[in-house]
Amino acid sequence: MKKLYLLLLTLIGSGILLCLFFFIATPKSDAIEEALTPKQIWDAQYKYKHDKRERGEVGNKTDKPNEFTKYFRAITTKFNETDNSYPINYRVKEYLSAKSKRKGLKLGLNNI
Repeated sequence: MKKLYLLLLTLIGSGILLCLFFFIATPKSDAIEEALTPKQIWDAQYKYKHDKRERGEVGNKTDKPNEFTKYFRAITTKFNETDNSYPINYRVKEYLSAKSKRKGLKLGLNNI
């Protein structure tokens, strides 16, 4: 009996989904007539960008080269400090120290 209810529920659910798909998802004839051609879309975008440049608005990501520097400084400094506290060549020093500790672990020397 449970299988019959499950089958009936599945059929009703799929029927509702099919109705929604065909009646709601299909475009109406007005929408097809209002669709733009690729050339019209390109012309509209070109006009928008041209007008934006004439007004002097900057919309290109490459027009802000300082943003990466600001971001990098922000992630390397602590709160309420003006400069980062990492010493020069700290990456190389840490790499060499980790490499020497690794060699010590391979040899069985734990206190290096």
